[in-house]
Amino acid sequence: MTEHTLVLRTQETTERILFAVTPLLMDVLQARGIAFAHPCGGRGVCGKCAVDARGEVSAPNAIEMQQGVRLSCQLRLLGDCEVTLQTMAGSSGQPIEGQSQTECLLAADIGTTTLELQLIHPATGAVLRRVAAPNPQAAFAADVIGRITAAAEGKGEAMRSQLLRTLREMIGDAYRVSRAVMTGNTVMLYLLTGKSPKALALAPFAAEDLFGRMETVLGFPTYLPPCTGAFTGADLTCAILHSGMTQRPDTALLCDIGTNGEIALWHRGTLFITSTAIGPAFEGAGISCGMGGVAGAVDKVWAAQGRLDAHVIGGKGPWGVRLRAD
Repeated sequence: MTEHTLVLRTQETTERILFAVTPLLMDVLQARGIAFAHPCGGRGVCGKCAVDARGEVSAPNAIEMQQGVRLSCQLRLLGDCEVTLQTMAGSSGQPIEGQSQTECLLAADIGTTTLELQLIHPATGAVLRRVAAPNPQAAFAADVIGRITAAAEGKGEAMRSQLLRTLREMIGDAYRVSRAVMTGNTVMLYLLTGKSPKALALAPFAAEDLFGRMETVLGFPTYLPPCTGAFTGADLTCAILHSGMTQRPDTALLCDIGTNGEIALWHRGTLFITSTAIGPAFEGAGISCGMGGVAGAVDKVWAAQGRLDAHVIGGKGPWGVRLRAD
């Protein structure tokens, strides 16, 4: 079988990748663990996985013609070629100043869009390090339904491996975790532990596992808090407990405005909870203009001297808005 070479360029690196047959560029990136976002799960409707391509690649198809760009989820590699990724999600976070300790506790929120963790001193409770980074599973789909679909297509282990690798990088080499708590919505905990989330997308949408137990994650004992349903996860449980709302006599409302939006209402001794998909409205999973609040996104617009000016996060871009001649 003849092998060909893909020269893959990003803002920071150039990599040579060997491939055979005629794979989708998206599949090659996912197999290599490259966190290049495909918000709509590869359907080509969001136009967010735009690339520049040269060499032996497929001709633009109808979807790409309509979007006006080459898309990672539609472009096939036919032979030796060169591809430049237009945007790349990067991690952020700095160690907090203070005494560094070898042993620590870990608290992590496995968000659909963003991973956040704190490393905590086991004796004093002081926060030694806070880190946030994009969830690399966005390379497969932006929302939980898209990731359930990707898992059903056999990509569950790849998503799990990328997530664990990113968490390990976020923890760093200077710390040794003795115990951890990892929370997240139900789908994120399924993908974290390697379980198939297929049942969560089928009627009656009942979760086969609601967690609430210890497991070993990344080699250390980890508590996974309980979920209450297929789309009301452990992150909502933790938020309710932390707020103390159920310990009060008055009516209280808690809203978690994330990719998977959840609401909890405490009224006269009864807790009501519900959820809905909010992420597409914020992150542009199915629209042509818009993106998350990362480098390249427009975060401010104002009128000055008869024209519109805008501020772009990171100073490069904008990537979330594309102008067309028509």
